[in-house]
Amino acid sequence: MTQEFRTVIDSKLVKDALHFEQQTIAADDVTPDVSSGNVFVTSANTGATAITDLDSPKVGQLVVIIGGSDTNSSTIADSGNFALSAAFTAQADNVLGLYVQADNDYVELFRSTNHA
Repeated sequence: MTQEFRTVIDSKLVKDALHFEQQTIAADDVTPDVSSGNVFVTSANTGATAITDLDSPKVGQLVVIIGGSDTNSSTIADSGNFALSAAFTAQADNVLGLYVQADNDYVELFRSTNHA
């Protein structure tokens, strides 16, 4: 592999492919729009908030949801549109990774419980 080719790979493909800007899910949003990115952080909600669907997903998209607050943390049930290993509560710093198989069909790829 030439140095020029390696530089293109290092600076363009790998670097850009792994950079995700986070978006904020508005408070009390039960169907967040995921068309603008891949990483979404929940907000403090005014009451119990169960995410039941994702708006405008793309087939093959990776959606990462990060808990941004412990105030009425958003939840996602292992039912309906979501195939999860268990229900998810987006407490601060908890993470859930979803793969979009089709609109209204999201499967869990990974999760991390980081909340103390």
